Amino acid sequence: MSKIDTIESISDKLAATSISVVPKRCVYIRNWHSRCKSCLTSCQHEAVKRSLGHLSIDSEACTNCGACVAACPTSTFATTAPSATEIVRQARISAERNAGSAAFICARHAQASSVDTDRVVVLPCLNYLDEYLIVGMFALKFKRVILFNLSCEGCDVDCEQPYFEEMVRSTRELLELWSVPGTFATLDEVPSTLVLDKPRAQASVITSDRREAFEQAGASAVEYAWHAVSSAIGNITGEAKADPDAQIIMTPEERFPADSYRSVRLLRMLEATGTHPQGATIDTRFWASVDVDPNRCKRCGACARMCVTRALKYRVDDERRATLIFQPSLCVNCRLCRDSCISHSMIYSTKVPAADLAPDVVKVLFKNEELPKKGSPRIGL
Repeated sequence: MSKIDTIESISDKLAATSISVVPKRCVYIRNWHSRCKSCLTSCQHEAVKRSLGHLSIDSEACTNCGACVAACPTSTFATTAPSATEIVRQARISAERNAGSAAFICARHAQASSVDTDRVVVLPCLNYLDEYLIVGMFALKFKRVILFNLSCEGCDVDCEQPYFEEMVRSTRELLELWSVPGTFATLDEVPSTLVLDKPRAQASVITSDRREAFEQAGASAVEYAWHAVSSAIGNITGEAKADPDAQIIMTPEERFPADSYRSVRLLRMLEATGTHPQGATIDTRFWASVDVDPNRCKRCGACARMCVTRALKYRVDDERRATLIFQPSLCVNCRLCRDSCISHSMIYSTKVPAADLAPDVVKVLFKNEELPKKGSPRIGL
């Protein structure tokens, strides 16, 4: 293989990585008892590959629709071409040119509609937008966020919009509950004021600087780049490749910062932008309410040890009395506490009283409960 061929091979592999993955953020990697299949069920092309200790994306099968990014409760996946930062940057430009309105359209319909891409942000798919990004735009004082949601029939991305309609409904509910100022709308046609008189040859999707995209995605994108380079070099030199069957191990002590999770960021954005709702019950895919059945709970603390954000905290004092507390504002609805509870004592619900989501609310699930004496049979980690 020539040097030019090698460079093209590496470039092709890197270019195919528009969705990055950080496997250690996945609850199934953290604990194989997790029943979460959000990424698997959202992908229409079986591009997400998962097995015990393994999580990756098949770049040949992936259509870069972004559905897995929207579906994952623990922010395991991220878009890198364009990145979230670049989407917001382009949204600012759109709003400046449209009297405060940021407008978005998918690449296919941008081309078909001859839309003015100097004023409308072109995305690979509208699944690249989520509640957090849209609320964030209103936090930046945008007056309106408009999505041109035209028919997906015949689209090469073929995502079947698994999360878009739910995202729109959820966004509207959150904006209304928190009384966030601004207008959010979806339109099924592009107004003539945003259509060019002379269509361009091609409507380009916005992209990100590769280095910036890698930095945002964290180690995952760098690892993808490394594997792409290693694979190409290995083909030339004949050197042994890294064992593809090596398992990824995530210990309970390893955690990512709580504010790196989309649910936590979204709630903080809503609190900063709107007014905390009173008396409402919120049922979304972002947060959950948990409790324990006192007759079944073994006071072992497994739920807190598995909690990815430390929404659950467990402690034992010097007299071997255990306390478990829950901070709903840190919950990301990953269900790992429920799935890892070996006594099946977790009482879990996605219907959360709005009052519980206030940042300072901490609920005591049990306090100063005596543990079995040392040497007594006890279920735990």
